[in-house]
Amino acid sequence: MINSVYGGTEIGRIKKSGILTGGIIFMTVLFACLIFGVQYAGMNSVKLIESGLIKDSFAKANLQAETSFSGLEFLTGVFLILGVISAYIFIKKSYCRRMISIFIVSMLFINMTILFIVPQIEKISQNAALEFYKERSKEDAYFITFHYKSYAQLFYGKVKQSESGLMPSPEDQHSGIIDKPVYAVCKNISEKEFAKRHKNFKRLYDKNGFVFWKRTD
Repeated sequence: MINSVYGGTEIGRIKKSGILTGGIIFMTVLFACLIFGVQYAGMNSVKLIESGLIKDSFAKANLQAETSFSGLEFLTGVFLILGVISAYIFIKKSYCRRMISIFIVSMLFINMTILFIVPQIEKISQNAALEFYKERSKEDAYFITFHYKSYAQLFYGKVKQSESGLMPSPEDQHSGIIDKPVYAVCKNISEKEFAKRHKNFKRLYDKNGFVFWKRTD
């Protein structure tokens, strides 16, 4: 009976350890593949667009953004894979030390991703809008977004309260009484709807999937 319980417990521990190991390896490979995929997409954007695999017009326009991939970003993913594999190969006797090693590798991977990968993703996903906010921030204007949520305009646009000390409601910024210029940003997939609903806005230009407008009344 004792051997049976002991054996069952031991088998349970082995199964749990195997599940945990499998989960860690799966997540390691997944994150590494994401890094490889981002670099490939950034450096082969023209091929991806011409392939016809991407149907979304906003995503296509995003991929036309200028990036500065060095071609070595994939090493971030390689570092993660080698680090986790090394922890399992060279630290066999101490489970605690192995987990600490994997944790350290993961933290280094996250910091490397923030340093080398995230800025490139930002250029693809929203840099055109951020540039617009920065350029117009000197005018002390209001910014509104249409059919997508963002708080970037509040920071990069340096939006200030009105003279009354209050921020105008979205409705007022669209068509009410205002004391500052009002700019609007929408995605290219929402351009026709915005133009139809807000005829008091003039289209300025579009870039990398974003369309920029200025209120004219």
